[in-house]
Parts: sequence; C-alpha cells; structure tokens
Amino acid sequence: MEAHKHIDVLTIGWEFPPHISGGLGTACFGLTQGLAALGGMRTTFVLPRLSGDEDGRHVRLVSAGAGAGIAARRDGTAAVSSYSGAILDDVLRYAAQAERILAASGDFDVIHAHDWLTAPAAMRIKELTGKPLVLHVHSTEYDRSGAAVDDAILAIETAALRCADRIVAVSERTRADLGARYAVPAARIDVVYNGIELGPAPTPRAAGDAPVIAFLGRVTQQKGPAYFLRAAAIALRAAPALRFVLAGDGDQLPAMRTLAAQLGIARQVTFTGFLDREGIEHLFACSDAFVMPSVAEPFGIVALEAIGAGVPVILSRTAGVAELLTHARKVDHDDVHAIAQAMLDIVADPALAERMREGSRRDVAEISWQRSAVSLATIYRQACQDAVAQAEALRLG
Repeated sequence: MEAHKHIDVLTIGWEFPPHISGGLGTACFGLTQGLAALGGMRTTFVLPRLSGDEDGRHVRLVSAGAGAGIAARRDGTAAVSSYSGAILDDVLRYAAQAERILAASGDFDVIHAHDWLTAPAAMRIKELTGKPLVLHVHSTEYDRSGAAVDDAILAIETAALRCADRIVAVSERTRADLGARYAVPAARIDVVYNGIELGPAPTPRAAGDAPVIAFLGRVTQQKGPAYFLRAAAIALRAAPALRFVLAGDGDQLPAMRTLAAQLGIARQVTFTGFLDREGIEHLFACSDAFVMPSVAEPFGIVALEAIGAGVPVILSRTAGVAELLTHARKVDHDDVHAIAQAMLDIVADPALAERMREGSRRDVAEISWQRSAVSLATIYRQACQDAVAQAEALRLG
C-alpha cells in the first residue's frame, strides 16, 4: 500500500458513546476522533446494534443487527444499562452476523477489533475477506477475573491473539502480560497509550467545604472498591470531616454497601450508581482527590479524566497509566494504610495538592487522541503492507 493512500478501516466495536460501561467505549470514541482529525482515514464502526443516539460525527456507524452489546436504559436516557443477557452468547451471535456486516460496510483495507467481545466477529470477517486484522487489547480475562478465569473467554482471547496480524496493547504492562500469559512475541505487539484532550486548567474547588474523595469505576473485584472503603475508614479516624463518593455500578455494589455499614462509615460514603458524562463532570468538580486502587488495570483512562478535571490522583502503582505519571501518588492497591495516608496528605496540604494537579497536567500534556491515532495509522499501514507481501510470497510459491 502506498504511503499516501487513504486507509479504509472496518472497526468491530462493542460500545460507543453515549452507551458505555467503562473505558473501552471512551477509548473507541477518542480513537475515531483522532483518526478523523488526521485525514486520509475512513472508519466504519460496527456495533452489535444501534440505539440511534450514538455520536457519529467522526465515523460511519453500522449495526450488525445482533441484538447484543450495550443498550440504552428502558427510560430512554442516554446512559448505560449493562451487557445484555448471557454475554458469551451475545458475542457468538455477533460473530454470526459477519456476512451481514460485510454487506453493510462496503470495501475496507484493514480490520480493527477491540478485546475478546469483538474478536470472534473480526476473525470470521478476516476468514471471509483475507484482510489483515489488528487486535486492540484493552484488558485480558486475567485482568478482569483474576484466578477465576472463564475458559471459554480465555480460548477466544488465545485464538484472536494468534489470528491477529498486529496486536495493540494499551500499556507496556499489558504487552508484558501478553507475552507472559499468552506467549505472544513482543515483536508482534505495539503499545499505543490512550489519550485525553486537555482543556484549560480548571479552578480548584473552593476551600471551606468538607473534603470529598472519590472512586469512579465499575464496582467489581478488579477495580478494588473494597480497598477504597477500608482506606476511607482509616482516614476518617484522623479526619472525621472527610466525605467519600463511590461512583459506578457493578456486581460488587451490594457488597460494598454492606462493607461500608460494617466499617461504620455508611453515613460518610455516598453511593451514586452509574454516572453519565454530566454526572462524572460534576463529581470531579466536587472532589479534592481521586483514588484508583485497581487490583489489575491495563490502563485506567479515568485517571486521565480526573487529571484533566484538576483532581489530584492516587492510584495503583501497577496500573498502565502509571507509566505516564510522575506526579500522581502511587501505592500498592491493597495497602489501605498508604492509601489513607495519601488521602490525608492531599486534603491537609493545599500546596501538595496544587503541585500534584499542575505536575500531572504536565505529565499528560503531550498525550492526545490524535497522537494515539498517528500510531494506529502506522500500524494499519504496516499490517496492510505485510499482507500484500505475504500474498505476493504465496503467489510466487
């Protein structure tokens, strides 16, 4: 493929704003924006189904008609419900629509798949067309489930990693995990960090109100909400005026409500459930610190969002995004005493909080979705060129 030729990309997605459950949909939206800004890129973004209110300004959206994926709430609000039904069945139903996807999508040069949810559909499309496949790994089954991995999902991930022509990892941590757990050679993996579009530095929250410390994410074992609550209980012993917000939904939410009661901090913790974009912006505007104590975090895009909103960040030192940050407070995810001390340090020392805010914005000043898109465009071109070379080698015998 000539270096100047435009590239038509067929992206197989699972969620897209406003219907998202976490960082995957946010990343897909940011990448499509970045690719559109580059020029020379045309992206067709396939979803299991469309709700009709997706933001398609930078991308052509196509429905597979699979009846799966992320759906709008029954009340019609532009928020997320959850994955529908039995998720593995949904994934396989999506893959069964490969011919329909091809009929609706038109011609393309490269397939871009995101995580295991889209991998069976992408592999089937590669089988039908012979087009190169780029697999974007935002998380693995080991990240999401720890020791309780689902063998069927693990098998899909393994097959997809073998099938892909190029693999994109969201961090060096993820690249290392793919090598250690899936035996993928490092030479087949490119690291492309997620991005953020920084606006003007926000005005710090006015002093005088009770300090607020926030957790935002899926309320699952992977994200470490129990460590947030246990650290909160420790911090409250030293600073009883602190208030905490645990924002998000997930299978551990009832257990976290119970834990807060057991720790005696139920009155000091607000559980918001799922927040839409407006709710997230309001949360950050009211917060003095953000905590991300993830057990396993391939990247952690929400930390970038907190930094963009001017909120000092405390995060697990093993999170992928920690590779980019020198001014966040890094802790072991299960060291609740260190997390509590970090909370107390930030709320007690306005100068420290300001250094963290300003320093973190400098850390991410060069990160953008367009920069991520430049890396992706290079990977697309390389995948296409390799596919042409392989076809020519086969032709020549």
